[in-house]
Amino acid sequence: MDFAEAILAFFALLGTVAFAISGAMIAIEKNVDLFGVAFLGLTTAMGGGMLRDLLLGKTPPALFFDALHTAAAVATALLVFTLARVRRAAFLRHKALVDRVNNCIDALGLGACSVTGARLAMEAGFSAHTFLVVSMGMLTAVGGGMLRDLLLREIPVIFRRHIYALASILGAGVYLALCRWGCAEATAAFAGVAATFLLRMAATHFAWNL
Repeated sequence: MDFAEAILAFFALLGTVAFAISGAMIAIEKNVDLFGVAFLGLTTAMGGGMLRDLLLGKTPPALFFDALHTAAAVATALLVFTLARVRRAAFLRHKALVDRVNNCIDALGLGACSVTGARLAMEAGFSAHTFLVVSMGMLTAVGGGMLRDLLLREIPVIFRRHIYALASILGAGVYLALCRWGCAEATAAFAGVAATFLLRMAATHFAWNL
């Protein structure tokens, strides 16, 4: 595995763990049980990739074969559940801080999954199709959260004014553009993740919305 592949593998794992944390946190807030936390953590982390694979014709989706990412998502969700139970008083006392940290983690996951999804669409032979590549990047990043929200009977977060899907589109677009311009793949990946993360943080700080 060369450096670029290692960086992209790291971003894929980062996105999985970050979204598993985000999904588990929301599940805990909804008072679901242990299985629910694990299931919603896994859905948030891997659901977008599952939808992407189905649209790209890769069946069964990687979710059912990728033991590393599936195990990482479930283990992360269970760890979050355990910490929230054991440290319940501290969790509730510092809820605002927990939410801010979770927002940062979620923004990193959004950028990582946007890049990963775009890359897999390119590897599937669709590099020349800008709309498809960027769409697959966005779907990978936001699809799991949409499925989670629907399971919880919530309006998906991407439809509630937040600069969220737009940040994912930016990250996937930056990654694709830099790859086409001949930049090193690792550089393009870092730039795509950074663009998504910075837009999400700016939207949070300045209360930007649609």
